[in-house]
Amino acid sequence: SLDPEQRETLAREALNLLCKVPETADLLGVCQRFEELRFYEAVVELPLRKAKAVDPNEDAFNDHIDDTCRQTALTARQQCYEIVTNALRSLRGEPDQTGVCSDFGSGQNACSALFLDQATREKYTRQIVQLSLRCPDRAFHENVYQTMIELGLENELLELAGPDLVPFLQSAGSCQITKADVRVSKSAIPSIPSSRTQIRQPITASQAKYLELLSRYYVHQRQHVLAAHVLLRLAERKQSDGEGYLTLEQRYQYLSNAVLQARSATCGAGHISPSDVKDGGLLELLEGKLSVLRFQMKIKEKLEQVASKGETTETGLGSNDAFPGSISFPEESSSQSAKRKAKELGQELKSITQLYNDYAVCFDFWEERAASGLEAVGDEDVARALLVACKKSSETVQRIYDRLLASGAILPSPALRLRMLRSVLTVLREWALSALAQQMGASVGSASLILGGTLSNEQATAINQGSKDKLTSATTRYMTELKCLALPASHVELVYRGFKELEEMLLG
Repeated sequence: SLDPEQRETLAREALNLLCKVPETADLLGVCQRFEELRFYEAVVELPLRKAKAVDPNEDAFNDHIDDTCRQTALTARQQCYEIVTNALRSLRGEPDQTGVCSDFGSGQNACSALFLDQATREKYTRQIVQLSLRCPDRAFHENVYQTMIELGLENELLELAGPDLVPFLQSAGSCQITKADVRVSKSAIPSIPSSRTQIRQPITASQAKYLELLSRYYVHQRQHVLAAHVLLRLAERKQSDGEGYLTLEQRYQYLSNAVLQARSATCGAGHISPSDVKDGGLLELLEGKLSVLRFQMKIKEKLEQVASKGETTETGLGSNDAFPGSISFPEESSSQSAKRKAKELGQELKSITQLYNDYAVCFDFWEERAASGLEAVGDEDVARALLVACKKSSETVQRIYDRLLASGAILPSPALRLRMLRSVLTVLREWALSALAQQMGASVGSASLILGGTLSNEQATAINQGSKDKLTSATTRYMTELKCLALPASHVELVYRGFKELEEMLLG
């Protein structure tokens, strides 16, 4: 019986001899013997040598030759690669590619591997992976990566894999982030494609698994911006028919993690400078999408409540005369309509325009309609749309905005609160314009011309005192709110100046 050092010396001598004639070696039998000796250097080296010997011209990677020849060469290589990947499987006690819980068809190696303690099995696993990645054969790497994923070795994969893991995961997840979604400019800012204009193919559950690994790899490499983009893709993904729907809560988790990664980048934790990420607007984009999703979940919850009651018409969700009546559905009851709409909301993310027009308007969810101004559809446009929906009742819309601003949970971000205040400024201006037109007996257009210029004392007095007091009080409150926002002064200056000019006009 030889000691371990002598066994390794003999094994290495045998490897050196076999490497001279790899094409003639009985690969299965020889590698099985090396595996029994735990000499994994030979278990990796010999199959790779034989793969090169059976395909010396690398026809397996040549796209310019006949497909049949290329496939034949690739199959020959795959048979060599499986020697190595099956060695990994035996260390995990998993069946090999033939379905037998062993290496190379006999149960001996897999069973003997089970007698190893966990630490030893992990050591040999890492050794095989490290030896495998020393060779430049990318196709072999992909076989190793795939096997590691199937065996649940994701942590080891992220730690040990080389840079070619990225294209492998992108291809498996049908997600070419670096080439399509993130075009890096001189300042290294990834451009953000519009999800409204770019039609994406559905992503299956198995593809999503690879994208999740890709995001983890980017986090591991401190590439937080790229991780955020992948997580955004996962949150917005469409699914193939027949698969269970991704819940809004799961999408919310993806988006929350994307925001976390973008914030990590802004804190200087990534490879892109904080100022670049800030200027690129990634964090603001993600926070906006997260807020829109938050409202989608809220509307879905309300629709489910309506459906469970079964009496939306009788309970009068849209019965307030201050608002127009909700849209009727002649072919179904209101509760059935609410149930159908709630199901639609649970299937995929909706844009802010869809939430506003197809759900909030139909069921008169007024606060949700006001809050829908969080996405970049134009803060003034949303305010004016609400004014039209509320029959030009500026005071009613202003009260809705007040309730939203009072809720820190709904509007946690200073940037989003600033946008809401910009929208409120439009409402107050319209309120002052309407009050002036009413008191002076002028058209709204004429009043708008007056309001756009310098207001005389007589014209200021024309606005009735009750409206003036309410407007002045609201303007003062919003100016105070602006001062408290944790944002640079340059960001709030324009909106603050708008409120200040309105206050000066009202005070005459």
